[in-house]
Amino acid sequence: MSCTIEDVAKLAGVSKSTVSRVLTGSPKVSPAARQAVERAIAETGFRLNAHARSLASGRSDAIAVLLTQPTEELFDDPTIRGLSRGVNEGLGDREEALLVLLAGSPREQRRAVRFLDKQRIDGVVHLTPHHADPILPVVMAAKLPMVVCGTLPGVNLGPQIRTVTITDREGAASAVRYLRECGAKRIAAITGPKDAPGSSERLMGYRDALDDAYDPALVVHGDYTLPSGRDAMRSLLDSSVEFDAVFCASDRMAAGVYQVAQERGLSIPGDLQVVGFDGHPLGEQLVPTLTTVAQPIEYIGRQTVEMLNEMITGGDPGHRVFPTELVVRGSTRNPD
Repeated sequence: MSCTIEDVAKLAGVSKSTVSRVLTGSPKVSPAARQAVERAIAETGFRLNAHARSLASGRSDAIAVLLTQPTEELFDDPTIRGLSRGVNEGLGDREEALLVLLAGSPREQRRAVRFLDKQRIDGVVHLTPHHADPILPVVMAAKLPMVVCGTLPGVNLGPQIRTVTITDREGAASAVRYLRECGAKRIAAITGPKDAPGSSERLMGYRDALDDAYDPALVVHGDYTLPSGRDAMRSLLDSSVEFDAVFCASDRMAAGVYQVAQERGLSIPGDLQVVGFDGHPLGEQLVPTLTTVAQPIEYIGRQTVEMLNEMITGGDPGHRVFPTELVVRGSTRNPD
């Protein structure tokens, strides 16, 4: 026969409310009462079921991971895979359920919105933010704690939203400056989507490093994927602009540049120097290996969960920024 909170309270000689406070980790319990309750729990073998625990704590013991990329892109994106692995590792041995909400289309967004309330989840990790994000107002209206991977320019975040970012702008600037040190005179850029915050930051870093040498004719937008890198490279080569290096806002787009360079008979780094961004294993598989701006992707995923848990329990982790690192490999020449 299963025992109840009443049985634990009777054996411990305390009230039911005291037992509930012990079960939810409240500090408003004396050490003696806590020890008595813990002894009674051990003696009775009492276990609080998930529903009762939720009622006692006011928590659902579930967090949502929000993905607003088109579904067909998600499973090909090593950044999303790395972040997701980090999120899962960040949960560790905790008992929270992990709910993945796909919201890359209007239909998926309508489905996802139904789950964005405190009755179903305790908080949200948003892995793929965009400018004018349609989901963001829903989360803010629900007053759910949320950790966002990326910046949200122009949004009044308030205390319920915290961000975890990398030094996108500085990382891109370091890549372009290094290309100039390696003798590049005209550096093109294949950047990411216009509505992605990280893409905007990387483009600004590219412009910072070039200063007066910046030429908008040398900038083409992709979507971080390998095919978009191919298309952008063909567009640059078929235009009238001259360039001897390319900065790519993702390693996958850099891989697309490699393919087109081979098609057109261009050698890397002899005819064309290339730098990517992300630090994925893909860069080490290319020939020559890819110089890239590496970011700590899985570590960031782990941090999002730790930050969210701190917010759920009443703390404030603040906003966090992690450094990038230029990793020099074979796609660039030695500095002059």
